Amino acid sequence: MKKRFMPTVVAFIILVILVIYANYFETEEILLPGAQKPVQIVDLSQDAVQSITWLGNEDKNLKLIFEKDKAPMIAAPSSYRADKSEAEGVLRHFVELKSEMVVSENSADFEQYGINASSTKVIISGVKGDIELSIGSKSEVGGSYYLTKKGENKVYLVAGYIKGTFDKKLENLRDKRFFAESFTDIAKISYENGDDKVELENSSLNSTEWKMVKPFSYNANNVLIADLISKIEGLSINRFIEDRADDLEIYELNKPTLRIELTDKNGVKRFVKAGTMSGTETFVTVDDESVHGVSTMEISALRYNTNDFREKFIPVLPLSEATLVELTDASGTVQVTKSDGNWLYNDSKIENDTLKDLFTGLSRAEVKRYDELKDLASRKLENKSKCKKIRIKSEKEDTVLYLGELQGINMWICNETECIEISTDVDRVFNRAIDKIRTSEPAH
Repeated sequence: MKKRFMPTVVAFIILVILVIYANYFETEEILLPGAQKPVQIVDLSQDAVQSITWLGNEDKNLKLIFEKDKAPMIAAPSSYRADKSEAEGVLRHFVELKSEMVVSENSADFEQYGINASSTKVIISGVKGDIELSIGSKSEVGGSYYLTKKGENKVYLVAGYIKGTFDKKLENLRDKRFFAESFTDIAKISYENGDDKVELENSSLNSTEWKMVKPFSYNANNVLIADLISKIEGLSINRFIEDRADDLEIYELNKPTLRIELTDKNGVKRFVKAGTMSGTETFVTVDDESVHGVSTMEISALRYNTNDFREKFIPVLPLSEATLVELTDASGTVQVTKSDGNWLYNDSKIENDTLKDLFTGLSRAEVKRYDELKDLASRKLENKSKCKKIRIKSEKEDTVLYLGELQGINMWICNETECIEISTDVDRVFNRAIDKIRTSEPAH
């Protein structure tokens, strides 16, 4: 038994050693017969690369620089912000580039591989110096490309994807965002879209407390304003046109069709101006100097009218401020008054809940649309004496709302200045309230 056991233990130990060796030491890829071991073309880590320069293409001298803890920048042909994801992708492509095979170990003629003085060249600069790569023609089989390194006579065959990285141009690498910074603490917005001119303020810097101050004084649509700020922050360039435009008038930016100015709590201003359209693009400037093309759909998403900025709820007084409520229907008028903190109907005290449902329903009724005081006949508001009516009075205000007839799931109401389209829920709230008041028992 012992004689059989010891060889088994020894064999098991040897097996464990072989497994450990295979996993920790023999980690290289096992090549097929005749295949070559891939060669690392750029012997640098991503952190060690300081710049990448393209030579011999249309941009002649295009340089991308990398600094620790800083965003990538374009240094030539001029200074620009770089598209971070694009720059990092380019960097990764070069430092991870490996050969598929070495075509020639000592070539005396690179011309046969499409590599000459006019070939696209890229210089990767790092802590160890410069590595200059030249890309040649496409191989006849497999879609790969020939490549050489300056100072070597070897010719490599590399994956075809790298050709696109060699062919990068300035417009591919530039940051297409108009604004690199985040918009925080926006306190004022000045908005002009054709004849619609609106000014909004948020003095508390609370995103839910925007006010329209011009052309009217209303609570503002906080959701729309937050969306507008977000869209401006993310506005992107579709096509680079001029970095220093001599004449804004040719783009109609001297009289923009859309102008939005954002001011933060520190007084820092940012603006967007949109000019004329050209095909699917609209000319835009954010500094009165550069002009670039932006998708017209993206600009259209920034266009609103004055009423779009208004809060989408009926402007009514809160119950706590009201001193008189009148409800009128075909059967007549009921009037409820407030005296010493109590609500009275026919000189009898009624429960506060009698009116609470009415005010809650009105304050929660979402406005579908605001419009001018017109087309009253089609909106069933022509003869106001026959309309249902809500009157709410306080010490400072006296508000009257006229209710039109139901039109499907919506209806129109109006006050003395405008028409408002809302859901028919308001009619049901009105009917419940007037019936409840008429049948209410005096509160004890």
